[in-house]
Amino acid sequence: MTSNSNHKAKGRVSRRTVLQASAGLGVVGLAGCLGDGGETVTVGASSDGSASYGAMNALQRSVSNHAEDAQLNITAPGGDPDSIRAYDAGELDGYTAGNFVFNQALDDGEPFDEEPVDDFAYQALSYLSLHMHWLAVDGSGVESIEEAIDDDDLNIWVGPPGWGLRTLCTSILDDAGLWDDIEDPVDVASEDVAAQIDEDRIDVFFGYGTNFNSLPGWLVEADSREDLYALEMGDDYVEAIESSEAGYAEVEPYGYDQDIDADEIQCWTEDYNTYFASDVDDEVVYEIMEISHEHWEEIQEADDNYMDQSDPADMAQYYHENIPVHPGAADFLEDNDAWDDDWERGD
Repeated sequence: MTSNSNHKAKGRVSRRTVLQASAGLGVVGLAGCLGDGGETVTVGASSDGSASYGAMNALQRSVSNHAEDAQLNITAPGGDPDSIRAYDAGELDGYTAGNFVFNQALDDGEPFDEEPVDDFAYQALSYLSLHMHWLAVDGSGVESIEEAIDDDDLNIWVGPPGWGLRTLCTSILDDAGLWDDIEDPVDVASEDVAAQIDEDRIDVFFGYGTNFNSLPGWLVEADSREDLYALEMGDDYVEAIESSEAGYAEVEPYGYDQDIDADEIQCWTEDYNTYFASDVDDEVVYEIMEISHEHWEEIQEADDNYMDQSDPADMAQYYHENIPVHPGAADFLEDNDAWDDDWERGD
């Protein structure tokens, strides 16, 4: 087996096909061979410090421990949009992405409106669901996100530039008529949030829990160092969430070591899938799915943000409608009585 340097030379499927078939396809040629005939698959997973990156690295370790045909190489392009762009440029064999950002890429929405992408990979594995909510530092003196934005003395963090979650957050703020009122949002990486709070440079920020289980590492640090409390959302904000492509939920707080002063927190939600190029071998994708199913507890020991994969049906619970499923993933789901005939199998 030889490795090709650019997937666009291998029968690239363009945006026209996406629009005609309501399906995003991609062909990639980076996948390289191991000595025993196995395949190394390079996948972009957001940015270092994100829940997505941590979860995929935990999966990568279990694949290394148990696979015969597959090896994962997880990289951090800088965010979901950058992962999708790197795939489109032929630099990756696959990527992870939240459903909101993936739809933005399909529809040439922000941040793809000025630089659209043409190639899309097949969906394979659902693995992450986030519950995003607003938090304030003790002493901020506000009870809702609307009050926080109306207070010019408070510094607000809406996620680092490049994150798909930032685009989702600002889109909802804009729909709620609030984004233009944040004159100077704090622009720092997630791993710097706790330090910025220490230095009185962040007063209000959004955090998220993962899979009803835990918090990402950067928020664990802020939780351990700062006194925090949850903010409420007004009716217009909730309506903006419900009108967006995000979900809305009210959930009991989880993952925090402190009381964030709320019996329930109001959340906007985002779900994540992995995507693999059509020329990634079917057996490789099948084996990755199988390892995620059989060894999910081991994966959770490495990163407790990883989703419970004991039920094969849950491994496809965040699929997009009308987006082809990688044949290797389809075979796995069929073999485990979890295939839905309404889904489309990729070529």
